[in-house]
Amino acid sequence: MVRRRVVNRLKARLVGYERRLVRRKEDCTVLMYDRTLLEKLMATCSSYLAHLKMANTYRLKKLLSRFEWLRYFFERHDGKLKRIYQVSKPIQSFKAQYQFIIRKYPGSLLFFQVGRFYEFYDKQAEIAQRLLRLKGTGARRGFRTRCGFPVNLQERYLRRLVKRGFSVHVVREEDHWLYGIKKRSIGERWIPTSIAAD
Repeated sequence: MVRRRVVNRLKARLVGYERRLVRRKEDCTVLMYDRTLLEKLMATCSSYLAHLKMANTYRLKKLLSRFEWLRYFFERHDGKLKRIYQVSKPIQSFKAQYQFIIRKYPGSLLFFQVGRFYEFYDKQAEIAQRLLRLKGTGARRGFRTRCGFPVNLQERYLRRLVKRGFSVHVVREEDHWLYGIKKRSIGERWIPTSIAAD
């Protein structure tokens, strides 16, 4: 049986991580993908997995259901935690990078940073043009259609999409290059309250 102090210690740590990684707003929940913090969180959760394997306590299972936001960062696979926010293999083209992230987060719109703009491509571009009233531009980088807006307008467009019930992933460029293309990673995820409650 897992001791109460072990459960309380885990709870205290998870509350601390939640304060830094999850921001609840009136109409949405914003998840922050801080890599350093997520690595520490993964180490913490992994260290408690032994207790979870051995325990069959109601308190511990109830505790984990309280921190439902963990499912957006990790999944359990063969008794181990797996990061679901990381690119697992080298991607060598811009289009492949975009398509990999789209497949990883179906049902979510991507704000895909390209320099000082967030861009949308193909089906997502059509949705963005309709909902955000953006002008489409011609084919580029192997995509049929695209559109975008300056990075400084991010909050405005995020709010519009959240109000319409869309989940949005903000994909940011990083400083270093990866196989000839800029490395990108998830920076934030905006989830409307209606979806976050599911």
